[in-house]
Amino acid sequence: MDIIPIVRNKFRRRRTEKILDKGVIHGSDLSVSVAERCNELSIHNFIDNKMECFFARLGKQEAFGLYETVINQVEKSLIKRAMKWANGNHIKASRLLGINRNTLRSKIKKLNLKV
Repeated sequence: MDIIPIVRNKFRRRRTEKILDKGVIHGSDLSVSVAERCNELSIHNFIDNKMECFFARLGKQEAFGLYETVINQVEKSLIKRAMKWANGNHIKASRLLGINRNTLRSKIKKLNLKV
């Protein structure tokens, strides 16, 4: 699923695309240490690198349920970060994520998140 189309406003969509492409938000509220850790690596490249390492370690061993495991882990991290960004405000976090507030609450419950 592409994240970008959920951003309705054209200005916000372009800004979101830039943020996702660069992996860094340039602004006064972003600490230097976070910017350094981001190292201007896009989300796509980061995940691709991690998956490459995972498959290299996996070798020829059989594995099952990888898709669901990866999606759950990414979703869990994304929701935790969105809730932290929104200071625990479910409505703000759901707007950021582009999902309904009730969907967010059900995902928090399903993923057993402490927010």
